Amino acid sequence: MPGLFPATEYPREPYPPERAIVMLIYAKCLVPKAGDRELARVVHATTGHSLHNETVKALLKRYFFWQYSEFRKAVRYPIPTGPEQQHLEMRRLKEQGWSEKHIALLLRCALSTP
Repeated sequence: MPGLFPATEYPREPYPPERAIVMLIYAKCLVPKAGDRELARVVHATTGHSLHNETVKALLKRYFFWQYSEFRKAVRYPIPTGPEQQHLEMRRLKEQGWSEKHIALLLRCALSTP
């Protein structure tokens, strides 16, 4: 608690693990229009680390390189080839917290695809 203890004992706030930050940046590069709450759900489902949506917003502001199209073009989501694999991938992405609209964007298919 600031003020009760010397600043040398508690120099900064707790920080998310690196794998959560990397997953956040990866997800934002895949779907740049994804919201903070959706990204927090995806990071929690994939890494097990819970992030608040304001923390997501602050991390995306700090690690701003996801905004550059040259960087985003280098990151692609692997699309399954067969319809069965694609359906399984859709279910897995839904369990991770992605919205149906963004699942369709990730898999480059129509929203009406079953």
